[in-house]
Amino acid sequence: MARQRNHTPEIKYVAPPPIVMYQVSGDQLDRIKEECSQVGHDLSFALAAGGSGLTTVTTLLTVPQLTDKQQGLFLVLSIALGLVFLYTGVRWFWARRKAPAIIDSIRRSDQPENTIEDSET
Repeated sequence: MARQRNHTPEIKYVAPPPIVMYQVSGDQLDRIKEECSQVGHDLSFALAAGGSGLTTVTTLLTVPQLTDKQQGLFLVLSIALGLVFLYTGVRWFWARRKAPAIIDSIRRSDQPENTIEDSET
């Protein structure tokens, strides 16, 4: 039988950081939205193509009774999926830095319009 301890949990109160608001144009928001969504799509396609390509390569290397036609098909499919993986992976790698760069340019160009700090209660 397990003993039960009378233990009171310790509660810590942490004040949230101040909220800083910047004025952002519609064009800047559209650029951020476009580039962030594209980054997610590129990563999804890269992972799907990489997994599928790895599966076809594994099948090609482990199944001994493939005909020449099947081997050629798996080889072409593996190469095509590998190229898709490389293309979308490189696009994702370079595009993932663009959104933070846009946000940094907004921070540099605009001074904060308003700062909201939590009042102590």
